Amino acid sequence: MTAWISPFANWASLLYRNNSGEKRIEVIEDWLRRSRGWLTGLQTILPSHPGQHKHERHLLWKTPELEIWLIAWGEKASTPLLKHAGEGCWSRVIQGTLFKETCAGFSRLKQGDTTYNEGSLISYRLHTLDKAYSLQIIAQAV
Repeated sequence: MTAWISPFANWASLLYRNNSGEKRIEVIEDWLRRSRGWLTGLQTILPSHPGQHKHERHLLWKTPELEIWLIAWGEKASTPLLKHAGEGCWSRVIQGTLFKETCAGFSRLKQGDTTYNEGSLISYRLHTLDKAYSLQIIAQAV
């Protein structure tokens, strides 16, 4: 079901591996901006939404540099406090609306929005009121 993502994931991993520092962040954000076509295609194979107050993570692809996850959100779902051990994490809303909670407050993420969290520096939570889908890319320390 997810083998089609292999060329996209391997290309992003190669770009990530061949850069360093801030350029790595730019590479992934640029990759997400250019991915509009396949993200739309992803909507045709979305899993069912989980029940209320739940979210489910589905691993789409993993390389030594990146993990790409699809997250299905049920109504009124939220994550526990998150802090990634790797180099960073991007969340891209594919469908619906998410709310990101940090010590600075809440921000609203609608379809097409991307948020970046730098490694283990900032703790955060994601919440939703209605059903949603998001893509999460986690960069491993390399």
